[in-house]
Amino acid sequence: MTSSSTTASNSAGNADSAPNTGADTQDVLRSLGAEADEQIADLRHRMRATFSDVRDRLAQFQVEATGATKRVAANVDGYVRERPWTALAAGLLVGVLAGALLTRRRDSSS
Repeated sequence: MTSSSTTASNSAGNADSAPNTGADTQDVLRSLGAEADEQIADLRHRMRATFSDVRDRLAQFQVEATGATKRVAANVDGYVRERPWTALAAGLLVGVLAGALLTRRRDSSS
């Protein structure tokens, strides 16, 4: 066999295997695509479960925070009803301090 006939037979062999290689490549890509689809589906499932868990925890936190706020408001209301003058003096003191701090901040920024 001459070198040109060997080259021709190799080319023919490569031409015959090229469609198989293309098919094999397509099979591999389909397989990878299927694996990626499975991983994406798994990731979506885990994300939904995590979001559901976070939503449930936030709902529980909201219930607890609302209850705590109501208890504090009830305690403050009871204190103000029992000691109205003390509550008025405390409110006045807080207002004067806030006004002094705000005036001081405005003067220092000029």
